[in-house]
Amino acid sequence: NVRSELLGLGIPLVQHTTQTILPIEVLRSKTNTPYSVYTPFARCWNEHLNQSGLPDLNDPKSYSQLTDPLHINGSEIPQPSWSHTAWQPGTTVALQRLNKFLDGPVDEYHLKRDRPDTNGTSTLSPWLAVGSISPVTCLRPLIQRYGLSIDDWPDGPRVWRQELIWREFYRHVMMTRDRVSQNLPMQDWTSNVPWRSDRDVFQAWANGQTGFDIVDAAMIQLKKLGWMHNRLRMVTAMFLTKNLLVDWRLGEMHFAKHLIDYDFASNNGGWQWAASTGTDAAPYFRIFNPESQASKFDPDNTYQSQWLNGYSRPPQMIDLRTTRSFAIKIFKEAKSGFDANE
Repeated sequence: NVRSELLGLGIPLVQHTTQTILPIEVLRSKTNTPYSVYTPFARCWNEHLNQSGLPDLNDPKSYSQLTDPLHINGSEIPQPSWSHTAWQPGTTVALQRLNKFLDGPVDEYHLKRDRPDTNGTSTLSPWLAVGSISPVTCLRPLIQRYGLSIDDWPDGPRVWRQELIWREFYRHVMMTRDRVSQNLPMQDWTSNVPWRSDRDVFQAWANGQTGFDIVDAAMIQLKKLGWMHNRLRMVTAMFLTKNLLVDWRLGEMHFAKHLIDYDFASNNGGWQWAASTGTDAAPYFRIFNPESQASKFDPDNTYQSQWLNGYSRPPQMIDLRTTRSFAIKIFKEAKSGFDANE
């Protein structure tokens, strides 16, 4: 293994558990099986935290970064195609962003987290993805503030804690379900869905040329900023996989190529959720209406105007009602055919 190979070369190996708050590999159901649904996983996660406490809670330096800085010549770092000025590297920047979020915005997180037109989230995902800051470092100040029991937490911090648990859940799925790493759907029956392979349709979506403003604004933001609000990740993913019936794996790869905060477990989990192919996925008949989503979460058109400014708008490429009905029919037939052969 890696340890023995390194020791044979005289190289010490120091292991750090920094990608998760709890050792998610030990979390099991009462029948000693891994979880495939978020809610019971979260319940087990919270019980485990209440019993064991946060790792090294009293050590402010635990579960953070290596103490010796790496000296890397900036010219050796390849520059991405998108603007990266919003994502300055390093733990210091991450901690500043965390402290700013915890000093107010977290209190209204439950109210503003779905609004792309406001600064209602922590936007720490890029630093979490590369390990510049750990989820333990993120959670520790809130536990010190409110205690371990989630029942005693205000709504905003409690909901943000749940989002951190979602991140751990997708890692749990990745570690316990081989299919995730094999480019396969978690729900067997969805292998029967006849996904479209129309390249022009996919490119229209990828380039922000669908004619649906909220979808196009989000896709343009992704290309320009390397990041997209989580609500819009769901909206754009569901539009591609349900209204356009394009294979979720194409969308997953597109996000993997462009996201500054790319994380395999979360990206795969999110795409399979939207496509109704994964663990704890959205039911196949639950399909977001992008126009309704825009009206609800960007009511003043602030976000859409920001990212569509200067872009000519194409006509809407599909009819939402027709494609929704067709998608439900296709998914229903795929499931019925699979069940009949069981």
